[in-house]
Amino acid sequence: FEPNDVDISSQLGSYKFNLPIISAAMDTVTEELMATKMALLGGLGVLHRNCSYERQLEMVRIVKRARSFVIDDVATILPDEPISKAKYMMENYNISGIVVVNEDKKVCGIFTKRDIPFSEDDINKGKVKSFMTKEVISIEPGASREKALEILFDSRKEKLPIIDKTGYLKGLITKKDLAPEFPLASMDSEGHLICALALSPKFPESTHDQGLLKEIENYVDIFFIDVADFYKTSDIKGTKKLMDFLDSDFVLGNIGT
Repeated sequence: FEPNDVDISSQLGSYKFNLPIISAAMDTVTEELMATKMALLGGLGVLHRNCSYERQLEMVRIVKRARSFVIDDVATILPDEPISKAKYMMENYNISGIVVVNEDKKVCGIFTKRDIPFSEDDINKGKVKSFMTKEVISIEPGASREKALEILFDSRKEKLPIIDKTGYLKGLITKKDLAPEFPLASMDSEGHLICALALSPKFPESTHDQGLLKEIENYVDIFFIDVADFYKTSDIKGTKKLMDFLDSDFVLGNIGT
């Protein structure tokens, strides 16, 4: 047989990985960039837990948004908001543009990094509506990848909001997301990268942290319980509570013999 006839893919529960390599849930190994690259190449990167739930939420969002054809969780801002807020959102979410919607949630513009003024005074005092692009080039829901590519090429734009006939935002397509696909990429059923996150076996006590964990679950396919030796009664009880609280798949460990 030829080398290209060899199949080294492996299953982890219901998930198939073309590259059977998982990067460790360590803060020196797997953060959002590593997790994204691992999934694109067909493996899996387990995001570490050596940080706050807020930071974990930031990481899983970035991984899930990295290579999907359509971005569902679109960042939006009101036209009367200050430019400083738009700038903060772009830096915090690692994005280059924000869709502007009015009070009725209808699209009225788009604001990108190119629209940020040079003057600090304008950044701090200026409104988004004064600098945004008001004539928004968009596409209707259900359009093909080829149609999106055609519009982006003809308009020389990098972002294409998906807007229905009534003016409501339904998603966003970016030029980089339409780049040639990684043929071995680890993808979920909706075309997003598979995302894994490490958790402590201890169930969070505060309602604030529990709420964050529920939000995190929206972006995570597999949770990895990350503890040196998974044998203590407290670890087992805490993990059972987490598994009852969250609907995602779990990998438990480490288990020694």
